[in-house]
Amino acid sequence: MSKQLQSLLVRAPAFEGLNTEDSPLGQNLNFAQSADNAVIDRLGRLGSRLAFAKDTDTINVTYGDAGNEVVRTDIEVMQIGGGDVNGKYIILCTVKVEQLDEDGTALQTDYFVCRRDGTTLTELSLPPGIPGAAQVGRAKIIYFNDKLYVFSNGNPALIYDDTADEMTFMSAEPNWLPPQDDNGNLADEIDGDIVLSAYGRLWVAGVGDDYNKIYYSDLLIANQWYDGKAEQTDSQNTGGIIDVSEFWPNGGDRIISMAAHNNFLIVFGRESILVYANAASGDPAAADGIFLQDSMMNLGSVGRDAVVNTGSDVLFVDDSGIRSLSRTIQEKSVPIGDVSRNVRGDIRRVIGQAEQERVTLSYWPAESVIVCLFPDSAQAFVASANAPSSTGGLKMTKWNRCFFNKMHYFENQGVTGIYLAGNTDQNGLLEYTGYTEWNDRPFTFKYSSMPLDFGQPANDKFLRSIDYTIFSLFEETNATARWGYDGNLTRKKAIGIDALIPAYYNEATFGDTTFGASGSTIRRYRVNTRGSGSMARIGLDIQILGNEVSVQEINVQTLLGRIN
Repeated sequence: MSKQLQSLLVRAPAFEGLNTEDSPLGQNLNFAQSADNAVIDRLGRLGSRLAFAKDTDTINVTYGDAGNEVVRTDIEVMQIGGGDVNGKYIILCTVKVEQLDEDGTALQTDYFVCRRDGTTLTELSLPPGIPGAAQVGRAKIIYFNDKLYVFSNGNPALIYDDTADEMTFMSAEPNWLPPQDDNGNLADEIDGDIVLSAYGRLWVAGVGDDYNKIYYSDLLIANQWYDGKAEQTDSQNTGGIIDVSEFWPNGGDRIISMAAHNNFLIVFGRESILVYANAASGDPAAADGIFLQDSMMNLGSVGRDAVVNTGSDVLFVDDSGIRSLSRTIQEKSVPIGDVSRNVRGDIRRVIGQAEQERVTLSYWPAESVIVCLFPDSAQAFVASANAPSSTGGLKMTKWNRCFFNKMHYFENQGVTGIYLAGNTDQNGLLEYTGYTEWNDRPFTFKYSSMPLDFGQPANDKFLRSIDYTIFSLFEETNATARWGYDGNLTRKKAIGIDALIPAYYNEATFGDTTFGASGSTIRRYRVNTRGSGSMARIGLDIQILGNEVSVQEINVQTLLGRIN
């Protein structure tokens, strides 16, 4: 005979984020087995992410004629960078244009450097004689000392000329001084693609395709490099070279990426990490200058753009997941942190299958999230940068339909932050804002719970009802309540989510934005359920198309049956 109706209240569902690593039995109900297109807000609610809305509508470039066989032209934004150039905030990106035949074979591929100009990406003229145009697509765009630079493998470094609104060679600048020693030039050009702007210098690896040397510029002078002549061209020049080939702890590696943090220069190999201290000294080559403080084996970055500084930490993507470095720098005895500990198995599988050079890690301070983007599978793992979960790992969610090559955060002239993504679907740049996607299609916010045993794992469960308390705003939308037994979510029921359009007090007198949005809808939606099983699970899918939603709490009613 069935027992009395039991009630289970799940407050702040998924407040702890995803946990697919630990056994689901007996786990904290504030963890989730799935949380798609979701973020965890500062109030501890699981809510939908924002949309990626159109930022640029037009791409103004001139590409060559590939012949009459062209049936499709694909345009992708590959890289993004920007900064304040002479009082005007400039955003540059690299663009790939591919003309294809009916079989999808590329007939011609062109690469451009473009400037964001309102809603248009405008091609900037490149100097003649660039030997590797294809490498421009994967260029590193760097802001340094009020100027923008474009570095790519095998190509001379470019500088943005804001007066002529074009790109020119760095070597064409007055007082250009290439790396040189007593025997002459070490390199005619700075043509590396792993670049860091830090401590008043540019640090570049890959010059002459050598990924075991770091060339650093003179202090605040980007066009003067190592001058090792007995009689120096400029006696004040403090540019130099660091050869790391003798210091890899595993016997050999290559520089993959670099980062700066707390007076350290951090050099990431593929399988090891070198930490140089005193990197901000006046002359790194002086007796009291830069020195190797630590090295680590069997850890490294999967790609150049898979490293980010959050201000208080340095994070990087290793084969084992997203890792934290700063505590190891401060105390050698403390192990490297495992940021993605709660989804370790899932993210390892994605990393192992990914085109690793395209993996991007970015930090969005105003949203307080860290985004790990996998462009080839159009998904991202997203970590809350606020308090960690009860297991020690950061609170994680997942995003899908991320058709981007790159995500980048910009301090828009120090006033507001904007989050841009390089789109792979003909739309140029997208901005993370609002709740309507660039293609006007809805995306789906999803949540599913851990298995629920109601404290009676041996009894059958007969779910009778689920009450969802949901916050909604702007637009009504459709949702699907889901439930099931023994690990499955096989049953469902459609529900309509109400919304209240924001109201403003006396718009004509006080203006639209004086008092801001004042309306929201918090409602409980009851779903009658059926079926039985030893373990129950619940879920919720909500379409997002111009609306905002978050889940406040879920109350589940069940009958407990006989012991199995």
